[in-house]
Amino acid sequence: MEGVLADLTTRIGGQVVCFSSASDSLAMWRGYGQLVSGGEPVAIGFCEADLTTLAKDSCFEGPEMVSYESGPIPEILDFFEGELDAGKHVETTHRLSKFVLLYKNKHFEEEQEYRCYCGGTFSSRDRRFGQFSEVGGEFRKVFRLSLGEDKIFEGLKNPLGIKRILIGPKANQSKIERYLKHYFAMHKCMPPETDVSKIPFV
Repeated sequence: MEGVLADLTTRIGGQVVCFSSASDSLAMWRGYGQLVSGGEPVAIGFCEADLTTLAKDSCFEGPEMVSYESGPIPEILDFFEGELDAGKHVETTHRLSKFVLLYKNKHFEEEQEYRCYCGGTFSSRDRRFGQFSEVGGEFRKVFRLSLGEDKIFEGLKNPLGIKRILIGPKANQSKIERYLKHYFAMHKCMPPETDVSKIPFV
């Protein structure tokens, strides 16, 4: 068991990228929309197929829906009876690390969260392809929204994987739409469709 916990510490030192299927939720606008600098919050709607492609290219797994239940812990603990052989050790570590990365307290269920995730290891492949960034003196894997520099549409169904932009409460719709039109025109792509939040206030 000590070996499993030691390996687990390495694995859960990884990262998660969080998404939500609650696109127009008062709680979400209040919790996250007000953090946006400039007071122009938007909800970026990604294409799930594109996220799967981008996650694989960035050496992440997912997207997978977060579990708000107790999860498979009782089943996993059954493995701890007796000695763990190599196969059982690897399987137990993998199942526990996935549980930790994909579990959230049920009080957050309104967020309807999905995650792309990766372990805490940093490979030579990440270094070779520049898929890392240094943050606080530690290496972090980069989750890229394109499959190549300045190729925001190549290999994807939507530019940058973005299917839709939902403009938040009190945000300047015309300003945001002008920005989107200009940005995507530079890359010779049509901008994603936009919609406006139905929430009248935050």
